[in-house]
Amino acid sequence: MLVKPPLLHIFIASILGLLLMGSLFVGLMIYRANQLQQINLSPCQDLLEPMLSNCLQNITYNFITDNHWTAIMFCVLVLVATLLGYITSKYSHAPLISPIVGLVCGVLLLNIVEPGGRLVAIACFFGYSLGGLITHRKQENRNIKAH
Repeated sequence: MLVKPPLLHIFIASILGLLLMGSLFVGLMIYRANQLQQINLSPCQDLLEPMLSNCLQNITYNFITDNHWTAIMFCVLVLVATLLGYITSKYSHAPLISPIVGLVCGVLLLNIVEPGGRLVAIACFFGYSLGGLITHRKQENRNIKAH
């Protein structure tokens, strides 16, 4: 039996997820940017002006997009999105609502956050879907115990 999905619930959850996930991503990037003073810029010391700016740009880019930092950011974003997906789908239609909200929220974030948008979009979709699956599994266990 097909059930009409609650569109208002999806819309509100998408907007709240967009705001929370976007602000968390920006906050993590600001935190990382505040650590720029720790960079070792000595390899660029004896270069001329055109090479100096390129060297500084490469070192800064490599610092911001460090693999370990990217993994930490992805894990934090997925954990928060999983919690949001769990809360969002707590009431009804968990396997349907959470992936839809995660997809809408991810697409909106992908369009809004230009650098790093793919990371937050994938984390959002994956986390919301995982939260919905957790809720669905929990609801199934309750139904099995009730019978």
